[in-house]
Amino acid sequence: MKRLEKNIKLDYVYRFISSVDITSAIWVLYLSYKGFSLTQIGLVEGIFHVAKFILEIPTGAIADIWGRKNSLIASRVLAFLSSLIMIFGNSFGEIALGFIISAASLSLNSGSEEALVYDSLKALGKEKEYIKVNGILNFLIEVAQILAVFIGGVLSDINFQLSYGVAAIISLASLIISLGFYESNKSNLNEKDIIKIHFKECFRIIKNEKRLMKIMIYFGILFSIDTTAHFYMQEYLSSMDFTRSEIAGIFVIKGILSAIGSKYAYIFHDKLGKKGVMKFVSIITGILLMVIYLKGVTAIISFVLMGAMIGAAYPLSSNYINELIPSEQRATLISLDSMLFSFLMIGIFPAVGFAAQHLSMGLTFMFLGFILIVEVIAAFYYNRDSN
Repeated sequence: MKRLEKNIKLDYVYRFISSVDITSAIWVLYLSYKGFSLTQIGLVEGIFHVAKFILEIPTGAIADIWGRKNSLIASRVLAFLSSLIMIFGNSFGEIALGFIISAASLSLNSGSEEALVYDSLKALGKEKEYIKVNGILNFLIEVAQILAVFIGGVLSDINFQLSYGVAAIISLASLIISLGFYESNKSNLNEKDIIKIHFKECFRIIKNEKRLMKIMIYFGILFSIDTTAHFYMQEYLSSMDFTRSEIAGIFVIKGILSAIGSKYAYIFHDKLGKKGVMKFVSIITGILLMVIYLKGVTAIISFVLMGAMIGAAYPLSSNYINELIPSEQRATLISLDSMLFSFLMIGIFPAVGFAAQHLSMGLTFMFLGFILIVEVIAAFYYNRDSN
């Protein structure tokens, strides 16, 4: 029991260190610096999500069958390799390879860590505490990303490659931490039978639990639109003549609000309920996206306020999904959720890059906001009839 409790505390440290992704707020600028166009940047991000889409289910199964701890260790090794490739790569193919390896790293980590934490709480009889625990974890992510944005912005003003060098060191630090996790679930079946039974049960759950797919699709659209807007906002702010350090500062403020949203996400759930949260977050985020079109201070305020909405949405969506999934298939089905997100990003990210280059970034943000509002209306109108 003590080792299971240690998993939660250790994951607070692991989540914080591994989330200090100092390249997250500068990679679009980094590729622009290397001579890539917005269309090429959109394509390489599309390649990233194609790779992540393909790898999500296999890596989730790896975590469920061969161990979540082993999956996390492999994830950190690949993150280190990806950073090295980004430092020395210059051609489109080399950068694409770095993104593919990064996708594999994230795929190995995504379902594994979440499943390890939820099942540790479940074994302790504390799964009802997951919203608060995951809220703290997401709070730590946001704090780490605030720190990362600040450090990344400062380092990029000195040297872009230096940012990726520090990212490689951080990957090694999180690798060392991952060695301390404890995992107790072991199967006595042979490997072939495990794989067969595992995927058969996953398909049964997907088929029978209609709510699971609805929640995954709903939040997948919300998060893919937010992520796309988050990254392209770098270029949008740059076009308004903000320096890299100023852009980093804006992202820091957004991160602070996102951290607050994550920490107190359970209050949203207690006050609004599941459906209320889903409606409120998507509608407000959609409106804020549309307001970004106005540029200037108004656009910046709208962008940073989005942080609070999305920050609250992440731990809540995770809880809504996990409560519908059995432990034995948890990492695989969480990976299905990530795969759906990648599928959406494959289309959205390059399309936004193309639209921004040929129309305007402001109009593109407005259209993304419109899509979110339409999603809310369509989803709840459909559920009214189907329920």
